[in-house]
Amino acid sequence: MLAGILHLSLLNETLTPARDITVSFRNLKGIIGITIRSLKEHFNTWLSMSRPLLALSVTYMLWSLEEGLTGPYWIVYAKEEIGISSSEWGSLVSIGNLVSLALKSFVVGKMLDKFRRMTVLLVVMALDISSYSIFILCRGFMDLLILWVYASSIWAFYEATYSSLEADLIPKERRGRTYAALSASWNVMYIPASLVGGIVYEKVCPEASFISASLIVFLCLLVSAKFLNVKKAD
Repeated sequence: MLAGILHLSLLNETLTPARDITVSFRNLKGIIGITIRSLKEHFNTWLSMSRPLLALSVTYMLWSLEEGLTGPYWIVYAKEEIGISSSEWGSLVSIGNLVSLALKSFVVGKMLDKFRRMTVLLVVMALDISSYSIFILCRGFMDLLILWVYASSIWAFYEATYSSLEADLIPKERRGRTYAALSASWNVMYIPASLVGGIVYEKVCPEASFISASLIVFLCLLVSAKFLNVKKAD
């Protein structure tokens, strides 16, 4: 409720609609027509994307695959394979969040404004590749603490960096539709990735999930370096 009040009182619309659009849901035929037009518009949005934007959507698909393989299993592996307790894991996450908060507050923004977004992204991904391998080599709480501080320092850069890239790449008049398409590119891979992640972790071996995730981040790095050439959108 508080978030809604703040949005209504502080946020302003940045676009002025060309015309008022009235949508009627009185009959099924109208709903079907709206759905078909929406699907066509979604398809046209993909067709209108520049090559860097398409590359960005591919990296989002890869990241969703990484999340499906490892997201639910960090704590499972830490408890079952490394042997830490729930309270120790909670302490790790809290410390990692503090590190991330400090970097986002004082470092990330300055780095993104001082250096090219792509330079920051590529460096961060190159450093991130090792975090998965280091994780499965940890043997106790102190090992995990060092790793988690290192990883949290890296992960602190992702959200702001990708948001800046999106703002640079997406034309203002198409941002709503393009953001929706990018979100869809994440979800389309995350659903099967979650199923595959459980099978790999349980049926193959726990380490395979994290090794695969490391390879996926490396693939993201290659795609970004090759195709994600950023030029500011109008």
